[in-house]
Amino acid sequence: MSYAGLGMLTAVVASFLYITNIDPAAKPHLLVNIGLALCALLIGGGLAWWSGRKVALTAMPQLVALYNGLGGGAAGAIAAVELFGNRTRGLPPLIVALIGALIGPCHCPAP
Repeated sequence: MSYAGLGMLTAVVASFLYITNIDPAAKPHLLVNIGLALCALLIGGGLAWWSGRKVALTAMPQLVALYNGLGGGAAGAIAAVELFGNRTRGLPPLIVALIGALIGPCHCPAP
């Protein structure tokens, strides 16, 4: 197993272990959120596996660039939700959200 795969597995497990310390207001939605997260993992993992098997080896750099761009777009979208949703309270979270907003779109590939 590669180090990147092990790192991603650790991140996913840590994300699911987060449920041990959630806000009481979020508890009624816990099962729905876990179900949505598992569906997203299955759909995303299945599509990534399928596209990885279908793409020619010579086109692999373009596929990696596409995945990198999608990750940058997701980081930018999360930062936008944090900034425009008035969720950032205090200077440190605001700085982190601004850095995410600036760095996230920089990873999107040029058209």
